[in-house]
Amino acid sequence: MGYRDSPLLEAGKVWLCLTTLGHRRFVEDAIHAAGLPRGAHLRLRYRRPYVSRQLWDEINSRSLPATNGERVLIALCATRIDGTSRVAPFREGRIVSVRCEGSLLVIDMAVGDFVNERGIAGSFLMELQSKVHELPATFEYQKGASPTYLQRIDFVPGTILTSSKIATWERAADAFFEVDAIGTADQGENRRGAVPFLFYVSNLGPSVAKRLENSGRIDVEAGHRLKFEVHTLTSPDQNALKDPLGEIRFELSQAACNFESSRRVRIDSRRDVRAITITTTALFRRVGGHLSIRTVLFQEKDPKADQAQPIRKGMTPAAQREDLVIARYDFPLKVGRWMPWIAAGLVSLAAAAAVLKIPESGGITLKGMLLPTLVFVLAMLGIVLGLKNDSKR
Repeated sequence: MGYRDSPLLEAGKVWLCLTTLGHRRFVEDAIHAAGLPRGAHLRLRYRRPYVSRQLWDEINSRSLPATNGERVLIALCATRIDGTSRVAPFREGRIVSVRCEGSLLVIDMAVGDFVNERGIAGSFLMELQSKVHELPATFEYQKGASPTYLQRIDFVPGTILTSSKIATWERAADAFFEVDAIGTADQGENRRGAVPFLFYVSNLGPSVAKRLENSGRIDVEAGHRLKFEVHTLTSPDQNALKDPLGEIRFELSQAACNFESSRRVRIDSRRDVRAITITTTALFRRVGGHLSIRTVLFQEKDPKADQAQPIRKGMTPAAQREDLVIARYDFPLKVGRWMPWIAAGLVSLAAAAAVLKIPESGGITLKGMLLPTLVFVLAMLGIVLGLKNDSKR
């Protein structure tokens, strides 16, 4: 699938979500936006001072029109030491729900394609500055200031292109690292960004991906395999990787699943892709659980201080490292779609056949079929009742 211009975006139906990488929670949200496959659900939270007043009032008073078909455009932003800003379009998605929870506005979105700027870097910011009245002047924290990070825009951005290609993710990741380096720069010093690497989960398979996009949940057939790929990319300042920077760890809380491959992806090269395979067992019921993805940084233990320092160079033994989890995401994972129902039908049919008696003279009569039919119905109802209870979990 190639580039396309602002898919499904309509004037007045675009929510602009500005995400500054100077805050730990926003960094975690941005890592999730970079790593989740298409269709996964992502929750964005904005405090009241950072939401457009009109938008907050509409949502809080429940006068907001239906959000069906409305889209979210996530943009990463940071301000340089000289006062100039960088705003990079990053990813788009579909609104699932939006509501006010006390002093927080919560947006649940299904993530979509990645976004790149059509022209040179900065063209998207220039378009926003010419058309958005509530655009913050700076994205650095200023006491007493309340910049508007979430608002509705009444135009379709003409300076962005979106695509589901891996190359688009790579360019979006490069923009992430650029904004991250700006947001974490010290006065007069070039400092590494807060996030030294990113990942992206892809190739879940068309059937699993479609169900994920519809429900935000990974549904796998019992007795089948779930295969996917994990792409990794390190920031440009990681020139020579002598030590692994960290890992992407996958963990299962699911009794019916096991990893057939390694569940860890080590970050030890500039650009890599690894395959992960999960096997499921054959079941007579549907089993729910979740698949966790953890972004883990390796840090070197400092023998002179009670804190960990980032690894800079040299080979570091594992015993001298500490693991720092900077982001975690949990996928709802359910095993068992049609196979439990088919198994239930076969078991019920076998039970009915066991009580079926064929007379030596004459054919099967309606009276002779009464008991097998009753056994089949009761067995099927008992198993289906359990399947329905499992599906609600």
